[in-house]
Amino acid sequence: LASTTFSSGKLCTSIDMLISSIKNGLRPPARSRALLASTATNSTNSGMPMRFLSSSSITPTNNDNKGLVLFSLDEKTKVATLTLNSPSTFNALTVEMGTVFHDTVMNRLIPGLKSGDLNANSLVLTGAGDKAFSAGGDLKWLKGLRNNPVHINADHMSSFYRSFLCIRDLQIPVVAAV
Repeated sequence: LASTTFSSGKLCTSIDMLISSIKNGLRPPARSRALLASTATNSTNSGMPMRFLSSSSITPTNNDNKGLVLFSLDEKTKVATLTLNSPSTFNALTVEMGTVFHDTVMNRLIPGLKSGDLNANSLVLTGAGDKAFSAGGDLKWLKGLRNNPVHINADHMSSFYRSFLCIRDLQIPVVAAV
């Protein structure tokens, strides 16, 4: 079980405690990062009312993402959830999923948080289905790169990683529910 320390000095050792602390007004450091806990419960399944943004508000302009990334906000607890949504592939990370993920974080979440249109105190990152959080990179795509020159693959991989690592730019705590 990982932990984080709030600016008040209070130590938090579980996702439930983190969410409870945030609801009670404690603010983690701005750059506080993910708690990973296999025993964690996803607080968004607590029966609280949820507001789901319309698919048009989280999809890229090409609009063919097939719901690869879902976003919801529990307005009562102010806990947002970002879900990798490809359970048939164990939520394998694909270029398409990365495009939608990046678009959601950089063009929807960050501007929404800065403008005040999105009132969230934390974000839970999770995967759809009950078998895996994420299998990692999509092996079919990775195998397709094997005949490319190294510098081409380095460019592809750098872009691919950046599409998911943009989550580090969020100014709210991110909790991975695995």
